[in-house]
Amino acid sequence: MARMAVRAFPMSAPRVPPRAAFAVAALAVAALAGGAVALAGMSLEAAMLVASGAILAVPFLRALHLRTFDPFEPIFVAVAAHGTMFVIRPASELIRGDLVYVRPTRIIDISGTMDTVIGLGLAASAAMVVGYYLPVGPRIARRLRPPTARLHSDSLLAGALLTALMGMVLFGLFLMTSGGTAAIRSFLAGRDISQVGLFRQSTGYLYYGPFLLIPAALLAAAASRARRDLGILAVAAAIAAMLLVIAVPTGNRIFILPLAGSLATYFYVSRGRRPAAAAVVVVAIGALLASHALLLARDARGDGLNAAIVTTLTHPLESLDPITTQADAEMAPALAGVIAVDSVNPASTHGFATIGDTFVRPLPRLLWSEKPLAARHQVIEKTWPIEYKGGYANPEFSILLYFYLDASYIGVVLGMLLVGILLRLLYASFLLHGQSEVMQLAFSALLPFIPILLRDSPTDTVVKLAFSVVPLAGVCWLATDRRRAAAPGTEGGWTPTTR
Repeated sequence: MARMAVRAFPMSAPRVPPRAAFAVAALAVAALAGGAVALAGMSLEAAMLVASGAILAVPFLRALHLRTFDPFEPIFVAVAAHGTMFVIRPASELIRGDLVYVRPTRIIDISGTMDTVIGLGLAASAAMVVGYYLPVGPRIARRLRPPTARLHSDSLLAGALLTALMGMVLFGLFLMTSGGTAAIRSFLAGRDISQVGLFRQSTGYLYYGPFLLIPAALLAAAASRARRDLGILAVAAAIAAMLLVIAVPTGNRIFILPLAGSLATYFYVSRGRRPAAAAVVVVAIGALLASHALLLARDARGDGLNAAIVTTLTHPLESLDPITTQADAEMAPALAGVIAVDSVNPASTHGFATIGDTFVRPLPRLLWSEKPLAARHQVIEKTWPIEYKGGYANPEFSILLYFYLDASYIGVVLGMLLVGILLRLLYASFLLHGQSEVMQLAFSALLPFIPILLRDSPTDTVVKLAFSVVPLAGVCWLATDRRRAAAPGTEGGWTPTTR
């Protein structure tokens, strides 16, 4: 293991400049790049996009300079997600010159507010990168108690099976309360507006149940690795297959991403290895094609997945459409739309959109009939009242909306600064304790949620974590083999001195 760690993070790397220097360098590069574009006579929006892209490029340039690129480092996942939403998509809108946000009941001119959203994206890029390179995250990581305990494989397997059973029971109750066999046929046929009624007849406590299959599959994979048992690996595959049966017909990639991402991450980190750069590129292209095929299949209502796969393979460039013109990365134009029609009043929610909603959302409306709507629902109801009443208005605005609602630009800066610090805390903890079984599982489970965090509201992310990472932590705690604690000096991670 030590040899693998050295190969992944060479001790012979050049002396690492202080991380604060990279934070300053990111801002300087952004200012120079944006200024150059402005001097060239291009628009302010173009200058801000170039500046934001330059900031997001700094982590990659640093990794290339130090020869320590790690595809599982959280900042790279975050940069890819945020850059897609607030650099690539706005650039596509400007290049096409089609500055309108279109929904079935309303077309909104966003030509006057796209610059505001691009400015928010720029502020968010700078704050996230600066927060990541501040020393706060590593300092907190060094003060946390290391999870060095060993895990009992039998308990891991039992916990995996119990968690999977709970997930299926919850989803079964959701189907029963939403129409029984009719609901099952509806889900297997693909996504349709008629399914809105199914969700309204039930509760999120039930239809989030399939999220439990994600930690269940991961725990079973860990038990298989501990016991070197292919039979247990088959159990993990069966649990993953159950989730795919639920998610694929409706194209529910919010289930598939954490499942595939956590299993792939665990496969590598548990072995002290990293995929080659070529493999990362191939997987990224494959994921883009698979995502597009799922989109086609879920909207076809009967044509099936095979036809969607054929269409995707014969027209591969169309896989970029969900990012450049369709709803997958519509966060910037959607946010510009609600700002344009005054549905968003910055600094008006006084913390409810982020912190307050996290405490209020879990309370059942059955016990609190006057419970206020979540900030996202309030914005959608005000902007598209007909669609909201019908239950088919489902735009996403990214995490920036909620920071903006709570404290305007200051909220975006502080919020994304905190995001950067938390991402660095996660990676610093893994670098310090990466040989711990618990840390490997926790890191693998959390990493795929980074795009979800940046895309959704903070509360929605917390809810999903409650149905995935929290059960994982609970099983690990119960599976701790206190008789076989890690020996002193063996709990180290991935040569953090090179980072």
